[in-house]
Parts: sequence; C-alpha cells; structure tokens
Amino acid sequence: DYGYAIDRRPGGGYFITGAITVFDSVPHQDVFVARLTSSGDTVWTRRYGGARNDVGCSIVTLDDGSAVIAGYTESFSDGKDIYLLKVKSCGDTVWTRTYNESDEDKAYGIATTPDGGFIVTGKSDGDIYLLRVDGSGGRIWSQHYGGGWSDEGRDVVSTQDGYLVVGKDTRGELWPTTKRLCLLKTDGSGNSSWLNLYGSDYTDSKGYAMAKSEEGYILVGRYGQSNENIIVVEVGEDGGELWDEYYGGEGGERGHDVAKAGDGYLVVGYTTSYGSGGADVYLLKIEP
Repeated sequence: DYGYAIDRRPGGGYFITGAITVFDSVPHQDVFVARLTSSGDTVWTRRYGGARNDVGCSIVTLDDGSAVIAGYTESFSDGKDIYLLKVKSCGDTVWTRTYNESDEDKAYGIATTPDGGFIVTGKSDGDIYLLRVDGSGGRIWSQHYGGGWSDEGRDVVSTQDGYLVVGKDTRGELWPTTKRLCLLKTDGSGNSSWLNLYGSDYTDSKGYAMAKSEEGYILVGRYGQSNENIIVVEVGEDGGELWDEYYGGEGGERGHDVAKAGDGYLVVGYTTSYGSGGADVYLLKIEP
C-alpha cells in the first residue's frame, strides 16, 4: 500500500490518497482515499476502482469540503488512462472521468483554477502533459510538451497569467539520455512560454514538487544515478535559478514534496543513508 499525496481541508483535517492492494482472485490496486482529523485520527477510508490497477497520485480539496483526486486507471481503459475522481466530504463519489491520449497516460499533479476548474499534469506518449478541465471534469484543452523520450510533469500550480509545471525533461544536448529537472511556464491557454533546466547535463535529476517562496518558487526532487541526493532549487518568477543545494549521504535520498514551514521549508521523501535500514521516511527542514 502506498500514500502519494495529502491536502489540508478548509474546515480542518486532511485528505490523503494513494493506492491499496486488493487480494481478489486477481490481486490489483485500487485508489485509496482517507479523511483524517487535524490530530491525524481516521474519519473514514475508501477505495475506488475496478478489477485492474487504479492509483491516486495527487489530491486537491475544495471550499465545500469535497476533493478531487488525479491519477491513472487500467480498469476503465485499454491501457493506462488519466483518471479524475471527485468525492464528497463523506467519501461518496460525485463523478469520475477518464482521458485518453496514448497507450500510457498518467496524471501526477492537480491544482484548482480561478474559475472553479482544474489543471492537471502528468505524462502522455513520452511528453509532459497538461490537461485543463472545468468543474465537472469536462475537457477544455490539452497540450503536449517535449520531444525527448521520457518527459513528464509531476506538480502544477496556477499563476496570475498561466501555469507552472515541474518535472523531468530528456532533451539534453550534451547527453541526450540524461534526465533533467525542469520547470515549464505556459500561458492560460497552455501555450509554452519557456522551459528551464536545472542540475547538470551529465547527471540525472528529476523534479517532484514545488512551493511558493518569497522570491519565486522552491523546487524539490532527486539528483544522481546510483546514489541519489535530494536536490532543492529556488527560482525567481521568471524561472531564473537563485540557488541550489544537495542533501544526502552514502545511500540514496529523494525529495517528493515540499511545504512552507515558518521561516523555512519542510521536504519529505525517503532515505537509505540514515534510519533503521532499507528505505525510511525522511523529513528535512531547510532555512532560506
């Protein structure tokens, strides 16, 4: 079983989503959603899906206490399709939607838009994928960005004039197979404004999440091949790099999410360098 995302409810408490293994005649994964109190006690847990693998990768809560989950489905698809699911505060399903662009489409991030709709990012046909839907999940537009062999968007935010997507790009000129942490800026219609790369041309890196900072945004992810480190980059509003730092030991670390915490930031991920052995949850506090 896996937990992939958490979001605070406006009335207090939290929603979390991920995947839970179901041991039917054919074992598979269902989307897992739980509602928690502010102290972490369970209010309810639910699973959603069909007879094949269905996974919740990101979740956003709404003002009325409901939530929309983004992920992917095999149960309601011939391959893998993007899967959106809206649930009430009690866990009952309001609507579900699937979106197909290629044999393998996945959503990794979702955010609200000012008009009450949603912006979704992920991957489709080896490209970063951006999907704009209305408040009922109806498709407004979708865009592909890339040209590499394995590009993907992992997190998305709405800005005053469009959207920002953090993820992975594989179009390095020096080493075409090197993966690079990237930040993509689009206008409100999804037209690309710029795409910036961070890290090294010679070492793999990948972005997983971002948070607003005073100067712009904090990006977090992983850096390295066999022994990965957490990479943290602050960028300005124009995507220009302000600073970067790397955290880790002799094993491997990844940063999967970041949040503002007082005068600094909290990064959560996992470590194999520290802890009790194997992979352990890793929480890192960094100062500006």
